[in-house]
Amino acid sequence: HMHMVVQGQDMATALQKLASEDSLDPHNALLMDFFLTAVFVARQNEYFQWKQGLLDESVFRSLHHIIFSVLETQAGQHWWQHEGHRLVAPEFV
Repeated sequence: HMHMVVQGQDMATALQKLASEDSLDPHNALLMDFFLTAVFVARQNEYFQWKQGLLDESVFRSLHHIIFSVLETQAGQHWWQHEGHRLVAPEFV
C-alpha cells in the first residue's frame, strides 16, 4: 500500500478529516501519521537551524505556527500524545 501514500487525493481526504475531527480509518490514519511526522521533523530541523543562526527568525516564526495549527485539532493532539512526542528531541518539545 505504499504507492497510495503519495497520492494527492488520499492525503487531501486525510487532511480534511483531521480538520473536521472525523475519525480516521486505518489507511487515512497511516497517511496522517506520515504527514504529521514529516511536519514535526521539518519544524524541528528549522528550530535547530534557527538556534544556530542559520535560519532567519522571521522565517522560523512564519513556519512555527504550523505546529500550533496541528495541535489545535483533536486528531493532532491524539497523535502528539501517542506518537509525536517520541519523535522529536526533548529540547524541541
